[in-house]
Amino acid sequence: MPLADGLSDDMFWLVFWTALLATAAIGALLGVLIGRLINGRVARRLRLAQVWVMMPLSLLAILFSLVAIVGVGGLTLWPSFFLLGFVVGMAPWTEVYSHQ
Repeated sequence: MPLADGLSDDMFWLVFWTALLATAAIGALLGVLIGRLINGRVARRLRLAQVWVMMPLSLLAILFSLVAIVGVGGLTLWPSFFLLGFVVGMAPWTEVYSHQ
């Protein structure tokens, strides 16, 4: 069944999921950039980079994801995918110096 703007139902879902994955990819790229910055500047001085940076971001990503899964609002789906991508992108870079 075509939608009001002329997109078919299948095309709508293709665009929707592509946009969600693109949002997660943008979050992952920002996570890598910020994680490398933290790894280079902060983690050498503060060996707690993983605890002080990753834990709040991980908890926030989990919270947004739970809200999106429960379905409180459609807009919460975008930040949850962005934050999950961000945390996944940032995790390897903040862990490097935390155990030395």
